Amino acid sequence: MRRRMLALRQGIAGDERVRLERSILERILALPSYLGAERVALYMPIRGEVNLLPLWKPEKRQFFFPRVSGGHLAFSSAGSLQDFVEGAYGILEPTSDRTVEASEIDVIFVPGLAFDRYGYRLGYGKGYYDRLIGGCPDTLFIGVCPKECCIERLPVDPWDARVGFVVTQAGIYKEGEV
Repeated sequence: MRRRMLALRQGIAGDERVRLERSILERILALPSYLGAERVALYMPIRGEVNLLPLWKPEKRQFFFPRVSGGHLAFSSAGSLQDFVEGAYGILEPTSDRTVEASEIDVIFVPGLAFDRYGYRLGYGKGYYDRLIGGCPDTLFIGVCPKECCIERLPVDPWDARVGFVVTQAGIYKEGEV
């Protein structure tokens, strides 16, 4: 399923990708939970993930990015793309050693290969976001993916954790609405 979803996501290109990402960004910019957030965590997009970097406007709020630290994700700020270095799995990570607790971040955007109608995600299989979500019950986690990668039901293991809702180019989905 991972290979199929990755191929599907990476197959969205050109004008279609531009429209998809623009629509997702517009939906996020209209979210009250995003508009009211002072601390936001983005991710560095890889392998066809939705690019949320146009949201990164440090003059409006504090932004943080994940980096792998042992078996979990730590979050650090960055002022520009020069403040990143290739880290775990070839993903750009902030160079700063100063971290903020994930529980102190208002909104954390979560990429995924796929999401289901219950907010469960299909990631790359390392469990970083599942552990993060499970450890921060008061933080809002928002999944982001193309509508084409939203499916009825993913196989779920006991350690899998759900996001609060999912944003796609077609809409914003809460539990049971995909």
